[in-house]
Amino acid sequence: LTYPLVVGGNFTITFTSKAAVKNFLNNNNGASHALTVSLVNPTTSGTGTFGNQVVTMKLNILRDAALANQTYTGIGANSASPFYGLTIGQILADAHVVLGGGTSAYLASGNVPGALTSVLGDLIEMYHCQ
Repeated sequence: LTYPLVVGGNFTITFTSKAAVKNFLNNNNGASHALTVSLVNPTTSGTGTFGNQVVTMKLNILRDAALANQTYTGIGANSASPFYGLTIGQILADAHVVLGGGTSAYLASGNVPGALTSVLGDLIEMYHCQ
C-alpha cells in the first residue's frame, strides 16, 4: 500500500501514513455523516462509523482487487435494496461520493450515510474485512 490514501469526493480525507490511518480508525466513531471540509491525517472527522467503513473497504479492495467485482447479495441485502446486485466497487464508489458531501446515485433521500453504513457493515462482515 502506498500513501497518500484518499477517501471521499468533493471533500476528502487524506492519510499520509499507516499510523495516520490507524489513529483515525481507532478514534473516529459515532453517528454517520458526510464530510463538510477536507482533512489531512485527522484522528476524528465527524463522519463516524461511515468514515471508518469507507476507509476499511478501500483498504480491503487495495489488498484484494477482485473484491471490487463481487456482487452484493448477502446478509442485509434483499431484492428491494437499491444496492442489491451491484458490485462492491460500485457501492464503494457511491460511498466515496456521499462521504465527500455528494449525492448518492442509488439513494434519493433520507439518512444516506446511515444507509450506506448498514450496507458497508454487511460487506465488512460478509468478507471478514479488517
